[in-house]
Amino acid sequence: FKDTFKILYNCETCNQNHKNIMASDDDMDLIIMLSYNKN
Repeated sequence: FKDTFKILYNCETCNQNHKNIMASDDDMDLIIMLSYNKN
């Protein structure tokens, strides 16, 4: 999984950190928009 983006997130249900690997067909702009912290 070299040269891929990893998405780190905190689960609201179990309160643990998890990792996802971004697929090549994922929309980078949408991921950035959804991951923007509005607080």
